[in-house]
Amino acid sequence: MTLEIAGSPAGAQAPEGPAATTTTTETPSLRYELPEPEQEITTGEGKPTPQTPEDDTEEVDYEGSKYRVPKALKDAFLRQSDYTQKTQAVAAQRKALEPQQAEIAERAKADDAHLDRMATIKLLDHQLGGMPQTPQQWAQLEQQDPARAASLFRQMQQIQGVRADLARQAQQYQQDRAAEQQRETAKAAQDAVRVLKEKIPDFGEQTLRDVEKFAVEAFGVTPEQVRGVVDPMVWLLGYRLMKAEAAVKGQIAAATAKPASEVKPVPQVSKGTGAKSTTDLADSDSDEVWLEKRNAQLAARRRR
Repeated sequence: MTLEIAGSPAGAQAPEGPAATTTTTETPSLRYELPEPEQEITTGEGKPTPQTPEDDTEEVDYEGSKYRVPKALKDAFLRQSDYTQKTQAVAAQRKALEPQQAEIAERAKADDAHLDRMATIKLLDHQLGGMPQTPQQWAQLEQQDPARAASLFRQMQQIQGVRADLARQAQQYQQDRAAEQQRETAKAAQDAVRVLKEKIPDFGEQTLRDVEKFAVEAFGVTPEQVRGVVDPMVWLLGYRLMKAEAAVKGQIAAATAKPASEVKPVPQVSKGTGAKSTTDLADSDSDEVWLEKRNAQLAARRRR
């Protein structure tokens, strides 16, 4: 739509008289184009339908809460969420391993302390070995150098006291380690039994005895060595080998053994029974018959 404004108002009269001959300056016209109104989308009934802007967002789940974010940022949020989940999983694993790591570190520290004690005990024994060992040697040293004998005796008592304390600590450590190993072995055995019950339907004490006997006979190990194994996979392997060998033996026995009904006796022909050949020689034949049969045998041999 164009709105025009002329230099003079529409319908204005020109001036009369001399003024009409004067030169007038033309006023330029103003043109202003108004924008066309937007067309409304109407329905079949003629009612306008409002235009819904296109939704350029998507819903994402971030740390347990849902957010609507631009589609362009969805992948970034998902990557961040995945990274956060993995980081949390790693942190949870580390936290779960902290007690075990602390236990391992404490055990290593105790082992190092035990080694240091044993090394110190060995050094103290070496020092004690350089001192008099018998009452006669002490008496002789006391006669030769009473002051040195007294000093060595006090030093020996101090060394013996320190060694005794270290020896008690070493013994206590060994007892604690033995008890700990027994607890670990018992727990490992319980875990092995639980796994074997899941893997072997008919598992029981008899199963353990059968596998132990099979291992002793098949591999030449001792029963004590078999009982010392707490790895369930080793027991499961032995069980399956035992079952496989029993199945093979059963197949061999079934293939070699036949039912009694299938065994047919071989017919035996007794002497003097059955039809005789016309060429068989007999002592009871007369000379003529015997000679005739003999000639027939020779003729048959020549034909062959």
